[in-house]
Amino acid sequence: MVVFFLASTDEKDAVYKNHATGMLFASFLMVMFQICTVCGVLTGTILPSCATNYQCKEAQEEGTFCELKTISATGERDSSRDNRCNYCGEAPFYSLLLVSAESCSALLSPPAHRLACSHSCSLPRQPGEVNQRPGHQNLNATKVEYMCKNPTELITEGYVGGADRLVSPMGSYEPAAIESWCTGCVDPLTYEAGVMTQLEVMTSNVSGMGTFDIITLLFATMVITLHVVAELKAIELVNYAISHAERSKEMGGPLDLGKHAGVLRIINGLRRWVFLPTLVGAIPVLIAFKGGDALSLCMNTVAILFLTEIDDVLFNYGVGERVRERAKIAGRVVLGRDEEEAIVRTKATHGVLLCVSVILAVQRMGNATDGYAVGVGIQFLSFGVGGVLEQMHRADKTAFQKTSGSVEVAFKCFMGFLVFDYILDYSGHSLSASEYGMQ
Repeated sequence: MVVFFLASTDEKDAVYKNHATGMLFASFLMVMFQICTVCGVLTGTILPSCATNYQCKEAQEEGTFCELKTISATGERDSSRDNRCNYCGEAPFYSLLLVSAESCSALLSPPAHRLACSHSCSLPRQPGEVNQRPGHQNLNATKVEYMCKNPTELITEGYVGGADRLVSPMGSYEPAAIESWCTGCVDPLTYEAGVMTQLEVMTSNVSGMGTFDIITLLFATMVITLHVVAELKAIELVNYAISHAERSKEMGGPLDLGKHAGVLRIINGLRRWVFLPTLVGAIPVLIAFKGGDALSLCMNTVAILFLTEIDDVLFNYGVGERVRERAKIAGRVVLGRDEEEAIVRTKATHGVLLCVSVILAVQRMGNATDGYAVGVGIQFLSFGVGGVLEQMHRADKTAFQKTSGSVEVAFKCFMGFLVFDYILDYSGHSLSASEYGMQ
């Protein structure tokens, strides 16, 4: 609709063309809302926002706590991790590991030697060394008890080849975060700490899927794919409408997009290379973190797919009757035979690729530490492969045009992934592994 009114030179449409800036801004805003919403779903599914441990237990019955007031490796406040639920086993444990007085005394040189028999004795670490995630049996209950009762007390940390320094007993955690971890993860009677991790949640949810759950997954994947392919068709129609308008201008025809063509292509590119891959990537994440049972699969699929219906809802109910009828009649995109065949191939290719990528993503999340990153990243790869195959099978293009088109698709796909990762990181999450887990 926007492309038609911006390209039309008919006097009846002049009033709409006068509002070109507003129309473009509204289109961009809608796409960004879609992208930010699905990124929010990803972040909230894995690490929900919180103010207290209560919200975390509502999202995940046990094994989580509200991470409050953390500091980065440089000693500055790390507000990106504040007020996010985290898994008990993802917290920094190195000062709580079970270390005997003899081994501690042998490893630490003065002045750290005087702490060998104290509650705060810990193994020396190389600067930047990451702690290993312990099990229940590797945490010293005495140390846990002392720290939980004295969260504001600092400890001396001995570095191999470096000077000692006073640090929080839980590394990047300030006292408020320590108290939250103790309340949410430590048994108040035995002081045994829970050490559930993201990996345990993913593997247990996926491995617990039964036969009918898998059948439901296949059916849900098919439904998701049909919705995404329909959205992809709409994106392709917009691209063809822009191309037709540009060609019409060159030939002196009735359509003229003027300077708006580039902006429209950027908005359409965000829909294809950022929104759709992120939307598909959210499905395996929901399965891995919210459960793979049949009911959860159906409910989460329906919940996430409403994002693909927003543009249709706005067109059908948010636009005036005369405007809508005018766009339906005069704004219809007339396709040539090659263009029709290209859309058919695009739908079929992406349908197969997306079905396979979702199934592979779920399988990967069930047995690999990098399952989350791979499960989301593979969706961008599938769109990239689909775009390249689309270019290579265009009968109306030369070999050079096919090659250059494929390179352009690969570049757009990569840039889409970078935009997605930036927005995801801004929302409080990241695909890259961090010190205490996949944050």
